[in-house]
Amino acid sequence: MQQFSNDISDKASSVCLAHLFTYQDFDMGTLGLAYVGSHKPNTHGGICPKAYRSESSQKAIYLNTGLTSTKNYGKTILTKEADLVTTHELGHNFGSEHDPDSMEDCAPSEDRGGKYVMYPIAVSGDHQNNKMFSICSRESILRTLMNKAALCFKERNNKVCGNSRVDEGEDCDPGLLHQHDDPCCTSECKFRNSAKCSDRNSPCCRRCQFETAQKKCQEAINATCKGESYCTGNSSECPAPGNAADDTVCVDLGKCVSGECRPFCEIERNLKSCACNGESVIQGQEGRG
Repeated sequence: MQQFSNDISDKASSVCLAHLFTYQDFDMGTLGLAYVGSHKPNTHGGICPKAYRSESSQKAIYLNTGLTSTKNYGKTILTKEADLVTTHELGHNFGSEHDPDSMEDCAPSEDRGGKYVMYPIAVSGDHQNNKMFSICSRESILRTLMNKAALCFKERNNKVCGNSRVDEGEDCDPGLLHQHDDPCCTSECKFRNSAKCSDRNSPCCRRCQFETAQKKCQEAINATCKGESYCTGNSSECPAPGNAADDTVCVDLGKCVSGECRPFCEIERNLKSCACNGESVIQGQEGRG
């Protein structure tokens, strides 16, 4: 564990946690290890740690680490077991100790749902409580988060240049694979000098300029009673399509009326539509037999 923490020390300070997945048979059947977080200030383990300098190393390391091994006594463990081991070790990082046997609410018997995920002995995942944190764990984790989260947690930001989606503040977004070679868009998701649009992001864009008017940008979709759509010549966006012509055949032999698909029974028979499930049809066939 300390070796892993030392190896990634340059990067560990910029993340909340770092976890190593390995296929190594450890002594005593150990499947996971982690430094335990604490709500106390100036502690080194778990989430949002302070720098730590060991006697053998002069450089700063961060003990916001844990590991999971998928090998146990020479055999590969099940995926669900590996998931539970990882959850257990992350629980330690977030400040949870092992559930004590002395507290029945935190280490219940099998007829009460079984042990929780932070029990000292690995749980199987076959009991209701195995995939959950006990009240003891939740209280410990809450205390840790209350005191540590502000040090390294940030509001989630879905705006990322390189995700192929034009987010607020971006002109374009070519995606990670083309961030440095897109003719219309820079690696900062801004238009290049003469570009008005991006071919990768807009249906009415051609060679970084607006596509000519009356160029078809969307085919008719009869199933939803929508007609074709054409570029305008002054925008890179494809306009919303108009309605398909009335009486265009749509879903299940229905017909389009004012942009909506009217079912066959209503149009042709002036009846109310219905649907039979497979079981009803089979029973009807058997009844006729």
